[in-house]
Amino acid sequence: MLLAYIEDLMESPLIHHEDNEYRIYDALVQSWLRCEQLKDEQISAKDLLEASLVLATWLQIKKKRNISESELDHLIQKISKVKAVKEIHIKGRSLLNRNSEGNYRFAHYSIQEFLVAKMLLDEPVWKPKEPIPITDFIFRMIGLFPKAPNFSELLDFKALNFSGMDMRKLNFSGMNFCDNDFSVSVLEDCFFQNTKFEGAIFSKAKLKGTRFDIKAFDETNFEDSDLTGVKFVNNPSHFKSCGKD
Repeated sequence: MLLAYIEDLMESPLIHHEDNEYRIYDALVQSWLRCEQLKDEQISAKDLLEASLVLATWLQIKKKRNISESELDHLIQKISKVKAVKEIHIKGRSLLNRNSEGNYRFAHYSIQEFLVAKMLLDEPVWKPKEPIPITDFIFRMIGLFPKAPNFSELLDFKALNFSGMDMRKLNFSGMNFCDNDFSVSVLEDCFFQNTKFEGAIFSKAKLKGTRFDIKAFDETNFEDSDLTGVKFVNNPSHFKSCGKD
């Protein structure tokens, strides 16, 4: 997908040799916004970005890849920020296009995922009332953001759902995952020093070889999780689990 936009990326002043994947996707989005504004001076890059962030997050919540014109019109009635989506000229290398049925969709699913991560971390222009399903790619984008996120403060409700994700061998030190759902996730060989988990759900999670800071587990649910091989630091004798010892 990135090869299709390589010319836009190479011309972007935002790209540097030391950039990571998050900054590359961000530069691609910014390049697209500038192109749309050059095509039509009536288009606001800021408004189009906000519309795209909301639309991407709405699609992610609904577990959809596209939205029909009638659905989009209905969404605009509820969330006016999305209106800018209908003002652009969808052709060429636009990151937002329409399929053969006329439904609106992002050029690649990773664009939708990136915009969800950007909305959570950098541009909180909308606060949905439903949890946002987090994919491996969204989580990677979050991990590449310059500032370590506090997941419990991304939005003012239980916004994120990590259930069923494969996150093995990752370092979550210093993060706050209070009240988040990690049920049925693969968290083998991870490191959680000084990480907060109060109220988190780890039911049926795979945790073999993971290192946990024991002070972080008040009211944490480990029901039906196999804790064999899990390593605990900071007084493991005080640990209480609903799952296997």
